[in-house]
Amino acid sequence: MSGEGELVAGRYRLCSRIGQGAMGIVWRAFDEVLDRQVALKELRLDPGGDDTAAQEAALARAMREGRVAARLRHPHAVTVHDVVTHEQTPCLIMEFLPSRSLSTWTTERGPLPAGQVAAIGAQVASALAAAHDDGIVHRDVKPGNILVTDDGIAKIADFGISRADGEGTVTGRGVIAGTPAYLSPEVADGGQAEPSSDVFSLGATLYLAVEGVPPFGDAANTIALLVRIAHSEPDPPRRAGPLTDLLLAMLRRDPRDRPTMRQVHDALAAVAEGRAATVPGPRRRTLLLTAPVRRRVPTRAAATGAVAVVLVAVGMVIGAALNTNRSQGSAVAAPAASGCAAQLTVTNRWPGGYQGEVRITPDETAIVGWEVTWPLPAEHELSDVWNGTPASHGDTVRVGDAGWNAAVERGATATFGFVARAPEGTTSPVAPGDQVLTCVAN
Repeated sequence: MSGEGELVAGRYRLCSRIGQGAMGIVWRAFDEVLDRQVALKELRLDPGGDDTAAQEAALARAMREGRVAARLRHPHAVTVHDVVTHEQTPCLIMEFLPSRSLSTWTTERGPLPAGQVAAIGAQVASALAAAHDDGIVHRDVKPGNILVTDDGIAKIADFGISRADGEGTVTGRGVIAGTPAYLSPEVADGGQAEPSSDVFSLGATLYLAVEGVPPFGDAANTIALLVRIAHSEPDPPRRAGPLTDLLLAMLRRDPRDRPTMRQVHDALAAVAEGRAATVPGPRRRTLLLTAPVRRRVPTRAAATGAVAVVLVAVGMVIGAALNTNRSQGSAVAAPAASGCAAQLTVTNRWPGGYQGEVRITPDETAIVGWEVTWPLPAEHELSDVWNGTPASHGDTVRVGDAGWNAAVERGATATFGFVARAPEGTTSPVAPGDQVLTCVAN
């Protein structure tokens, strides 16, 4: 397009350029038929393909976004009015919202107050919850796609790579759709986006708004960033105040343990209104062990029998107090004919809490399940567990797993992590002394 003053599709007069991104250029335009301002998104063609293929892909993307947006009508989702083609370039015609993106807000103003972030997030979560109810996953929730007016009205935009029931995908050739810093671990690891993935991405977006940086940083090395998201934990927020527990819940690695978008909306609305927010805990999953199937022996004495599961415990003594240096923040169980051993590492600490990681290693043969038990020091409390199921809290912690993380081959390890609260001023994340960590192998 040549620029300001150009007439697109015989009715939309370009006024000024108001944004530009990887997906295209956004213009403020005037609809001369309906006498109103609109936003016109000129979709960028793929420079890697031939003109015909690029045009067809961009047009398919435009039609897809138009269909999905038309399917979702919500006061906090940007409305798409029309899809047109001008000089072989597909364009989306959307409602014009005098606003700035949340990304621009944080760049100009720095980290925002928790109450303001909660109010913005509650509006966006209400639109995304409605989308999820209608079978639509956004897949690119990020600060740049949240528009906020000066009076605090927020809307989610750009459903261009969203997935809706009955719609095909707009990505192919193994390309990950979305913005790296805000992808969920399962998507960063090459998996399929689901509603819980939007929950994680919104959590990462609100984390940026209240902290000033994304939860996993914004390194220019995309591969390194994706690996970090897929296999590590975010730094606990320091400025989030009443949003802290909710953000950590939204950023849980296991998608099954995240709250739903509807629960997120309710919690954010409560914080925005100054009320106590209810943050759902991780789902408790019952430890069910299935014995391996054995072939019948073709003799008269053959009979079907039960497989005995032998549970053997091994103790581990945690030595001197662990300090803030990660290389000194671990202890290893003494080898024993137990079925499994464990290693505990304190990976991060902050005033009032710490983050830990436990690795389970089979002793001699593969194991099909495990449970780790240890006593918590006085006034310490687990607030989150991932890659495992906490069976009890209080003075003693029991964590087990029967899911993908349960079966461990000889020479391999299983890992689970946790966040714990501790009294401020605690000199070490866990108390020194004869504290026994027990691993039970199945």
